[in-house]
Amino acid sequence: MPADVPYMPADLYLALRDNRLRRIRRLVSTDPALLESRSAHAGLTPLLWAAHYGHLELARWLISRGADTSAVGNDPGPEGPRWQDAGHPTKHRLNFMPDLNALSLARLRSHLPLYRELLDIAADRDLYVAMLAASVCDDLDWLTELLENGAPVEPPDALPGGDDRTPLVAAVLNGNYDSTGLLIRFGADVHRRFTYIYHIETDSWSAQHYSWPLVMFAAAEEHHDVLELLLANGADVNATESLGHTALDLARRFNLPDTVEFLLRHGGRESGK
Repeated sequence: MPADVPYMPADLYLALRDNRLRRIRRLVSTDPALLESRSAHAGLTPLLWAAHYGHLELARWLISRGADTSAVGNDPGPEGPRWQDAGHPTKHRLNFMPDLNALSLARLRSHLPLYRELLDIAADRDLYVAMLAASVCDDLDWLTELLENGAPVEPPDALPGGDDRTPLVAAVLNGNYDSTGLLIRFGADVHRRFTYIYHIETDSWSAQHYSWPLVMFAAAEEHHDVLELLLANGADVNATESLGHTALDLARRFNLPDTVEFLLRHGGRESGK
């Protein structure tokens, strides 16, 4: 948490949890900086906690006081969504946990009246962040609703941190075929590259911190249906990562015979590196 962001005091969190609006008004009136304070757990602001718990009137009041609807935090659990954590015999560890904004938290917790109000005032950036969560969950109804409300499929301007995650990246990494197809139909870039940390047990050629095309992630996680979808929509089966290796190089290195066979059938080649 940045040093200039105030920590949320325990009495404010308890008031948020218990929906004690009068107490919250007194605390925020005394110290307006608390409006954007962050809890030690999950780094949530007051508005994010209101969305998590579904406190509609509280959320309205916080927004009226200027609470940032674009603020993001982590999943506070344990009642939160179970993000997919794919594990294959090659010991690839894929754990794509998107940041959650108020819009995402309200929808994931099924607080639909609050979700609808937040959707009505959502900026492109808010819609985009929500799409990351919808893509990970493979929630087609939610994803479709966001897209029909104008959510951009590629990163909008001023996305913090230069993050190269996109909804399509999220869908591909998690093997979500239906979400992948929907995003492609709405114009998502199948040539997208993504820098990701893989934790792989192998004797050499570590795959950590390299920029890979999406076809390589689909191949590494053995998501053959998703890989075929990418190829059918123009992705290059022989696209290379930042050191010049192809998906076929990767599949042979990680001893994925079914993926090797799949790639060879689709014109896959080794790089010779």
